[in-house]
Amino acid sequence: MRVVFPQKHLIEGELPFNLKFKDLDERIDIWMLSTKIAVPEVIFKGEVPLYPFYWDTPEAPEWTPRHELLLGTYSQDGKHGAIHKKWGTQPLNTYIRGHFCLEPHPRAIQEGEHVLVQQYFKSGWWGSGNRITIKEQLQQNKIGFQLLRQLGILKPRVKFHFFDQTKPTQDTFGLKYYLFDGKNLPESYNKHLPNYLREWRYKDFSIHIEDVIEDYVTPNLP
Repeated sequence: MRVVFPQKHLIEGELPFNLKFKDLDERIDIWMLSTKIAVPEVIFKGEVPLYPFYWDTPEAPEWTPRHELLLGTYSQDGKHGAIHKKWGTQPLNTYIRGHFCLEPHPRAIQEGEHVLVQQYFKSGWWGSGNRITIKEQLQQNKIGFQLLRQLGILKPRVKFHFFDQTKPTQDTFGLKYYLFDGKNLPESYNKHLPNYLREWRYKDFSIHIEDVIEDYVTPNLP
């Protein structure tokens, strides 16, 4: 699959952990990759989507679906939305996104440098909406894994963490910080996901958690 890299001329080094912008000394620690699969209604402000296309505007420009890699640094860009507003050509909710967890971040010092992948299982800010988005997230993952491997981010010895972005961090206190070896993905994560949902999301959906797994997880895994 062809991936467009609009910032390529600005960047030097090697993915995933040794990439820099030519005019900055720090390593790149934010990534986002458009999959052509939308995870709907991820963030709402009241009853209105906070970003129908871009993070903070109601604009909905014409666009042609494509796979696209965007990168940034937390110190310069802050959030994925700022990077997308400057470089992105696809709706924000079609990007699978995350971070390169690099030293001196405490988690990188503790666990080793790794790739963090954000996951969205329920609509709304911190999962406060009513729509279950597991199906779309898993469809996005399926394309995302292929593209991450193609780009050289998903490598056998690179470790990955999957962060549930629709569960407040304070509600997962005590959750083990799982790292998955790139060589075993996506199988190892797909096997882990139902158990994670049973343990940490069993009260969070409008239906019984086993029905969530049966209706939304199992049919959408390879």
